[in-house]
Amino acid sequence: MRKHCWPAYRAYLQRSKKPVLVGPFRGEVGFEALYWVPFLRKLGLSRERMIPVTRGGAHLWYPANQHVELFDLRDPRDVRVENIYQHKQTGMLKQTHVSAFDKGVIKDAAAKLGLTSYDVLHPSWMYQTLEPFWQGDKGLTWLMERTAYEPLPLIEADGLTLPSEYVAVRFYYRHTFPVSDVTKALAIATIKTLAERHQVVVLNGNVHADEHADVPLPDLPSVLQLKNLGALTPQNNLALQSAILSKALGFVGTYGGLAQLAMLYRRPTVSFFTDWGGTALAHKHLADALAMSLGVANHVLRVTDVPLLREVLPALALEAAPSTGTVDPVFASA
Repeated sequence: MRKHCWPAYRAYLQRSKKPVLVGPFRGEVGFEALYWVPFLRKLGLSRERMIPVTRGGAHLWYPANQHVELFDLRDPRDVRVENIYQHKQTGMLKQTHVSAFDKGVIKDAAAKLGLTSYDVLHPSWMYQTLEPFWQGDKGLTWLMERTAYEPLPLIEADGLTLPSEYVAVRFYYRHTFPVSDVTKALAIATIKTLAERHQVVVLNGNVHADEHADVPLPDLPSVLQLKNLGALTPQNNLALQSAILSKALGFVGTYGGLAQLAMLYRRPTVSFFTDWGGTALAHKHLADALAMSLGVANHVLRVTDVPLLREVLPALALEAAPSTGTVDPVFASA
């Protein structure tokens, strides 16, 4: 299998002096932040050689000096169609093979940069190499030998005027949080509760390159919705969401990539699911381990567990170390 060739190709890339186009990455945010970027970081390419090809401004997560924006090369609708086609063919959004679409993107990215000699590192190398971890055949120690994790740096939310302190929220539908009256009611009630104590910024966008759709929300006091702030484009949607996450008091929403991204920004997170379904438990195990090492809260709750928790959790006034003052019952100041 191709994954057995990875040590040889890794050694070649490390010896080569050519620039390396890494991507295109058009899959799930969680896989990009939790696996693809750490996989690349472990490779040890210089910032000058690594050139990520990704979408929505996600290049800010990479240790690289230049990038190519996928949505400058392809319309978001075309990316969505390719993702749907891939899912129909393979049953997954994971780029386990190099498609004709991806080959065309790389060719156009090289042309955009004026490159005639370059190497390519497609996400399929990562997906095939790390598959034993997701399948449960290998553990965290094995994964950590093939990846390198670091907190993500803070990002400025250029073009946005935000509250000085706020909680970032995004509730969206996915197979672990499907469309239903219960999930919609939970989302709205949670946001209303948060807004009683904090300003809230909802990270709902206008770019749909995957199967996720935001839970529709009414206008609520003390709640800003990113889609109404006017600065959002396909090319900057993940960059702006990242910037807002990186400086938030914390994140609340659907369990998935944004919760994992917030955790990598060292933001406390509370996320919800209804049924775990086919999602690998390995992702949660990794996020729990990283949260522990980063010293940040990372709570993943089943929706039906909320009444039970409400019954048993006491109302306590907690105090932090003297240097940080009193801890807010929900989120401490960033």
